[in-house]
Amino acid sequence: MGAGAVYCFEPMNFWEDKVWHRAVHERLGEALFYYLARVRPFDPQTVIENLKRLLVEKRLGSVRVFVIFGPYDLLIRAWLHPSVAKDFPSWLDVALETCRSLHPFAVTHIDKRSYYQLDQDAYINRDLLESLDEDQINAVQQGHNPAVLQRLIDAQLVINRSPTLQEPTIRFFIAINLEEVTNAIQAEVVSNIKRYLLKQENILHTSIYVSVS
Repeated sequence: MGAGAVYCFEPMNFWEDKVWHRAVHERLGEALFYYLARVRPFDPQTVIENLKRLLVEKRLGSVRVFVIFGPYDLLIRAWLHPSVAKDFPSWLDVALETCRSLHPFAVTHIDKRSYYQLDQDAYINRDLLESLDEDQINAVQQGHNPAVLQRLIDAQLVINRSPTLQEPTIRFFIAINLEEVTNAIQAEVVSNIKRYLLKQENILHTSIYVSVS
């Protein structure tokens, strides 16, 4: 995947204004993946309905789908357990029906989050975290237990995403592929990106994800 920038629309699933603290995903043994998909012909409404059915059928709550401009049509972000991750690309291929290509990006390290100030272990309620199981998590994501959801928000285990800003904004991502990868080179690239972002007043809510083969 070469370097590039693509402009994104709003996510298409109902959990769009909330995210789980990464510790919840880690408790379930999940890892973060991104997929770039090219679909031809591309019918957004059909794609949305097919993906919604897939999420319900497979009980996949922590999946976000973005329609994007550029050589690809979709950016799919998913926290997946290893037992699911190996099958997820084939599920996507079936759901998308006319998927021409699907490129994965397996996140091995999260260097910066858009809600970084809340992503510290000291903020979360460890006792409540240890009491969570998959059924409780699914029930909360489906809106079946608002009282528990509020407890999780208060404990910083569920984080409300920042509301959309009033002034015109564009969601975008840039994928950077390094021809030569060492720990030192990768660390320097991340450091340079962070320094650049500190000087940019008009780039907000940034995240930096790293993939190491």
